[in-house]
Amino acid sequence: YALTRDPALDKEMDTWISVIARAQAPDGYINTQIQLDPAKKRWDKRIHHELYNIGHLLTAASVHHAATGKTNFLAVARKAQQAGPEEPEPA
Repeated sequence: YALTRDPALDKEMDTWISVIARAQAPDGYINTQIQLDPAKKRWDKRIHHELYNIGHLLTAASVHHAATGKTNFLAVARKAQQAGPEEPEPA
């Protein structure tokens, strides 16, 4: 998008960002494999890759903002960052 300014791509990105925002819990947490399975607990197992996935979300939102100037994805990312674990898991 940064090179072409294709309005169709811009619209498609906004559509998917809206889907991601709707999947986000009210407190900002987002990891659908946990959210959709009542047996799984947040921040319970490293194998669920929650911090890894949030890192990619933060990166994607930053790049989206740099390319478009929009803040809709940044808002999702900021909210997700605030829902992180209180203390990191031991190594």
